[in-house]
Amino acid sequence: MKSVAEIAGLGGFVKAFIVFMPVKPDPILAKLKELDAKIDGIASKMSHHFNDMKAFMTELNFYVEVITPTSKLTKFMLDCLNNPTKNAKENFEKEYNKQTPLSIAYTLIGYLEQKSTNPLIMAMNADRLKTRATFEKWQGIIDGVLGQFLFLEAFASGLLKEKNQYDTSQLMKRSNALLGEIENWKNDYKTSGHYWDGLRQYLDEFAATYKNWGHGQMADELQRKLETILTNDSMRIFVGRYDENLPYGYHSKYNNIVMMKLIPKSWFGWGDGTSIVILRSTNGASLRAEKYTEARKKITAAHRNGVFSFINYKQVGKKVFDECFPESDVVLAVPGYVFPEWRSVNWNRSDAGPGAIEMVEVDCPPCRGCMEVYVGLA
Repeated sequence: MKSVAEIAGLGGFVKAFIVFMPVKPDPILAKLKELDAKIDGIASKMSHHFNDMKAFMTELNFYVEVITPTSKLTKFMLDCLNNPTKNAKENFEKEYNKQTPLSIAYTLIGYLEQKSTNPLIMAMNADRLKTRATFEKWQGIIDGVLGQFLFLEAFASGLLKEKNQYDTSQLMKRSNALLGEIENWKNDYKTSGHYWDGLRQYLDEFAATYKNWGHGQMADELQRKLETILTNDSMRIFVGRYDENLPYGYHSKYNNIVMMKLIPKSWFGWGDGTSIVILRSTNGASLRAEKYTEARKKITAAHRNGVFSFINYKQVGKKVFDECFPESDVVLAVPGYVFPEWRSVNWNRSDAGPGAIEMVEVDCPPCRGCMEVYVGLA
């Protein structure tokens, strides 16, 4: 959008043109009509924002108090540009004095400040995974609508007022305050884990929908879907063959950082069933790679010293906590014969993560042989 000063200047230019309107056709008028076509395109785009918002906010008052006066004022502004006459200016001024863009914006902001009438909050509540696309769509719509009020007010300031920028200043102040609050909401979604319960529901549907896919394909699709979530969390996905004894050697300090779905063979017409595990890390991406390297080295050293030999598979997690890496938040041991497919989500580093994975050998049924031990730091 053009700056406030440029738009106010446009209003002032129309005002001057009306006062000193030439009798003969003037090339300036042709330029003004050309500008009108461009601004009409901007207004049309902004009206789409209102239509999107109207679909969510069904209250009659919203239509009467916000949409109708804004549409009328925009129409009269375009009339001033298309046909800059005294009559067009008077029509705009009459409508402006009924309800200024500032007063309409205050009404809209009142709606937006209540969760029950805020379309962004309503849309995010309806989006189980709390995706980035949903939030940013509505953030853009609200920004565009507030921009329309500022456009109208700046134009009116140039057309009708003598250096009085109070309404424009107040509108910018209130708009920036609301947009700042929206950024706070965004940060809350990024850090609070609002998506976790919805992800559990999604995983149930995912298991039923993609049960006949290969494990690599399932891991790729889960990775793609989880990358759309508005969160700072990083995650590690494991997809492998079904094993009723999973999770082996599982130990966790928290209840909300591990999610599991087992798809038994009976769901399939063929194959071995599927095991899906999602491991969540809130601070894993901020940890230095050396921390994960340290975890792997300690597990390897313990393995060489026979810590995992001749123990029950259920003891692996406790052994890691007690004797290898007590600062870990979650441990998951996965037997090699389930052929695990690992994927990372929200992980832009060169080292694999989040978490550390190291191979160990146990010699106790039913997990005799190699196991992949995942150590996570929440």
